[in-house]
Amino acid sequence: MDVARGNQEDPRGVAFAKRCFTQEDQRAFAEFCGDFNPVHLDPLAARRTIAGSVVVHGIHATLWALDRFLADHDELPGRLSVNFKKPILLDEEVECRYQSERRMISIWLGDARLVDISLKPGELDAECPLSPQGAPAEQAALLTETDLDQPQPHPLRFRGDPQSARLLFPVLGETLGMARVCDLAATSEIVGMRVPGLHSLYLSLQADFTAKNGLGDPRYTLESFDSRFRIANIQVETASLSARISALLRP
Repeated sequence: MDVARGNQEDPRGVAFAKRCFTQEDQRAFAEFCGDFNPVHLDPLAARRTIAGSVVVHGIHATLWALDRFLADHDELPGRLSVNFKKPILLDEEVECRYQSERRMISIWLGDARLVDISLKPGELDAECPLSPQGAPAEQAALLTETDLDQPQPHPLRFRGDPQSARLLFPVLGETLGMARVCDLAATSEIVGMRVPGLHSLYLSLQADFTAKNGLGDPRYTLESFDSRFRIANIQVETASLSARISALLRP
């Protein structure tokens, strides 16, 4: 679908998908990936945050946008660069648009740009092994600046239901592969439940699907914490991707 103004293409790009995220969508994605942070599920807890309301998982919105994009396009990405500019709230109709010259998918609410997803082509292996599974966390970690000033590696475990990937993101599971979908979803659990944990805000993600790291065991590492801006930088290494995350420790 090409939305035009007169004879000029919309500068926001070509629209290709719309949806409203509901509380049921939130619960389904949380059970898929293991990210049960209250800001995504508890209206009372979310009311006390900057957003003032339940916030859609940024990675959920990203995977949905990629799934809908790949349903009609053959531009399989070897790398992703995602920036979460503004929160997506429940029951608001958001729209995906694609700017082909920039190879960028953006998610919009009216004239407000909420998420940017830049795509870079690359050669992908046909399939990668799934990361090991683990039990979901009982609650999100409550970390302080002192806790985040101690960089260290941790084993990565997928703490949800990997089979849900085929139901939630059917096209993405077939094109990128189940392992990549699950490992991308796992980054939401890392941020929301572990580092920074309870008072976190996912800011950005750079993921390379073409890196061959040959790891025996997937891991994530808190590499640094900038106390001035309260930003944690996290490196993720699995069989399917190498990624770098930036997340805010909310006041």
